[in-house]
Amino acid sequence: GKHVSCSQTGDKVQVTEVEADKSDADGLAKVTSGLAALNLKLPPPAKFSKFCLPEAQIGLDHSPKLFGAKSTNIVQVRKTLPDWVLTPKSAVVPFGVFEKVLDAPENKDVAAEYHRLVDKDLPNSKEPLHVLARLKDQIHRLRAPADLEKEVKGALVESGIIMSGELEGADWNEAFTALKGVWASKWNDRAYFSCKKANIGAQHVQMAVLVQRLVEADYAFVIHTKNPFNEESGEMYAELVVGLGETLVGNYPGRALGFAMNKDGSGDPKVTSLPSKSVGLFGGGLIFRSDSNGEDLPGFAGAGLYDSIPMVKNEHRTLMYHKEPLVVDKGLSDKVMRGVCKVAADVEKAMGGVAQDIEGCYKDGKFYVVQTRPQV
Repeated sequence: GKHVSCSQTGDKVQVTEVEADKSDADGLAKVTSGLAALNLKLPPPAKFSKFCLPEAQIGLDHSPKLFGAKSTNIVQVRKTLPDWVLTPKSAVVPFGVFEKVLDAPENKDVAAEYHRLVDKDLPNSKEPLHVLARLKDQIHRLRAPADLEKEVKGALVESGIIMSGELEGADWNEAFTALKGVWASKWNDRAYFSCKKANIGAQHVQMAVLVQRLVEADYAFVIHTKNPFNEESGEMYAELVVGLGETLVGNYPGRALGFAMNKDGSGDPKVTSLPSKSVGLFGGGLIFRSDSNGEDLPGFAGAGLYDSIPMVKNEHRTLMYHKEPLVVDKGLSDKVMRGVCKVAADVEKAMGGVAQDIEGCYKDGKFYVVQTRPQV
């Protein structure tokens, strides 16, 4: 392989071959100095309060802070969004619950091995990826205290996410496995190395988990309400995929339908890329979304470092774009793109005019926003 330097001008990326030593040194120096200059610090760790909070207890004024901005924003934005933009109901497993479960008597052996890996093996390892994998394995060995199961089910029923009597037996086991998967993503490779470069101790990151019912989307989208390619605040940029959004945020091979448009709705959508992802994901059930205290640090691009995990495995379908309405039906594609643009404008307005990164979807003619955060 060759060493290259990449630079962006407008919506163009310039790739230039450079000497190996120079690219390594310059790139590392820029990343390290830039992150160090931010002087990032995690907030003090939150103590255990409850195993799960219903939506009624998720708010900006909640003190102490027991969840991240992802949980706060999706509940807050519903209060100010117009009725045509829908949002899923939510509950949150707050900060401190993972630590509480780890310290439970039934997890004594797991906790001992986990702390040994964090305190001794990881700092001294020349192969941290191996240790990170073992840490994630230990988290998946955790057993659920009885109160955890009871409180999570109760909060989900109170929030209108499930009906009483759901999540019994094998269904609860699948839900708890997804919850543990989000906790374990604290030790994802990218998350660990990003924290290390920013001088953040990954062991101090606390993970809340936002629980929602997954919208069985026809199309999913990610919006940047300020076009990141040309920095035009009056223009949004979005990417659309067929089916659920994991093929988009999970970097599945292929391109999404990319387009830019004036947020005031004037002019036509400007398509920048045509869809080419070969697989679409489809399904429903519950989804468990990461909401760590590391994702909210100013200047630290924490979004995407941690996982969101559906309780039920999604169905994979091979996409046939010569039959896909989004591609062949000009009226539908124009309707969807203009609707996504209006979502961008309305969500940004609802969030006080601050540029937003938005994840959402389109189902049976309706638009949903599943999460929003300040654009980095």
